[in-house]
Amino acid sequence: MHHTAVLRPYPRIGRDAEIAELEPNISRRFEFYREDLFRDNGTPNYFHDRSFSIDIHNVAQSIITLLACKDLDENNVNLANAVFKWAMTNMWDEKGYFYYQGASCKSVNKQ
Repeated sequence: MHHTAVLRPYPRIGRDAEIAELEPNISRRFEFYREDLFRDNGTPNYFHDRSFSIDIHNVAQSIITLLACKDLDENNVNLANAVFKWAMTNMWDEKGYFYYQGASCKSVNKQ
């Protein structure tokens, strides 16, 4: 499973279209998303079975997804904050930009 935005629209689609049958699938997918695509320190894994390569797009998308789905889990805002803090520590360069991928970010040698 790849860390993508594919989960993000599901809660709204199901509710807006009033399709109750989607709820079990949404819950199952979201549980997988939270449990398998993040480390305890907020690192967003790119794949369910490995961390690298981490890129700034999946970092940003994970924050967007967690906040868009905050009603699905009371800890989503905390996890989004943890992802942001991780990104600022590991992917932000003091020159004013984010590294594109983990292969070139500061965290490679830390993990």
